[in-house]
Amino acid sequence: MTMLEKIRVLCDSERIILGLAIIYTISQISIGLILLPLGLARVLKLQTSVSPKFIALVLDQWRAGGALHIFITHFYIDFFHPVFYGVLLLALMSHLFNEEKVTSRWNKLLVAPLFAAGMDLVENIMYVMFITDKSTITSMTALLSGGASITKWVLSGFSIIVIAVLIVRKTQKQMHMR
Repeated sequence: MTMLEKIRVLCDSERIILGLAIIYTISQISIGLILLPLGLARVLKLQTSVSPKFIALVLDQWRAGGALHIFITHFYIDFFHPVFYGVLLLALMSHLFNEEKVTSRWNKLLVAPLFAAGMDLVENIMYVMFITDKSTITSMTALLSGGASITKWVLSGFSIIVIAVLIVRKTQKQMHMR
């Protein structure tokens, strides 16, 4: 049995899915509420930016306005959040792969949510570095941070699309059986 086959079996658990769905929802709402005063669109634009000037500008504005502590506070949850959604998406995919008898050649898709979570952690680490030392905001680090964030969003979205396709497929089969 390959490592991905073992992961697929291990993560196929309705209890894991339910527990992580609850934890993820609480975590996501908490992060949103913390960041709300900063403007969620502004935070998203910051996270996906590859411009060192824009990153420095926003962090400087928040620092000058006394709001940087809000952004810092969200990291208390956001360093755990990637684990919650990464494993949740992995468990959902594993469960649906098994229910729909998807062949093991598709198991490589299971790495997408884990890689997304890893990219989220890279992004978080970069922003902690940016906050603590402005001189670390360079073209290369901005590209790394923004690239990690964009990759996170793409892979998370891809994972959700795979899950949605499998749910639609499962639903269609059930409707045809009636």
